[in-house]
Amino acid sequence: MKVTYAVTASGVLGGLAALLIYSVSHHHTTPVSHSNNITNTAQASKQNAPSSSSTNGTSSTSQSSTSNSSQTSNASSSQGQAGSSGNVTVSVGGPVAQKKQQALVSAVQTMLQGSTAKQMDASAFVQYAYAKIGVQLPRTIAEQAKLGSKVTNPNQLQKGDIVCFDLKNNSKNVVTFDGIYMGNQNFAAKTTHGLEIISLTDNYWGPRFLYGKRIL
Repeated sequence: MKVTYAVTASGVLGGLAALLIYSVSHHHTTPVSHSNNITNTAQASKQNAPSSSSTNGTSSTSQSSTSNSSQTSNASSSQGQAGSSGNVTVSVGGPVAQKKQQALVSAVQTMLQGSTAKQMDASAFVQYAYAKIGVQLPRTIAEQAKLGSKVTNPNQLQKGDIVCFDLKNNSKNVVTFDGIYMGNQNFAAKTTHGLEIISLTDNYWGPRFLYGKRIL
């Protein structure tokens, strides 16, 4: 009985020792594996985490913002250039008007040397002279005086302007006579003396001048 007990105790002790070793070995191995899994999961999470998406989003937003800013800048630049060009005063009809003014003066000078205007009155002469350069005017003085822009200062008259007078000189400022400004304070008109050049500083005509009308 003693021998059997000793063997049994030895076997039990051996079994406990083996169980202890297995338990210790298993306990040591498991945390390492778990730690590795956590580390790998953390690394995977770091690579696929929203921070990466946020970075991409920020980069995309930044690029989009930069692109929009560039487009806005280009548009503003184009508008600025357009605005600069719009602010420059360029009269498209300027050179054309000057050519017509000179052509009108030449036509009047030709008429002064001939007898074309012999049967005309004042407004008929103005109408005919303008027709020579391709500009059609109404027949009467009253209608001609309504055309174009008004030039009240005789010093600002340009060649070809229609000069309007009130020969009744009754302070009602009613246009009763007109002619064509030739430059240097002179105008051409068909009077009872024929077609002639008259000075705006003339004692008779000067006080009766009302305004000019710019057609060209």
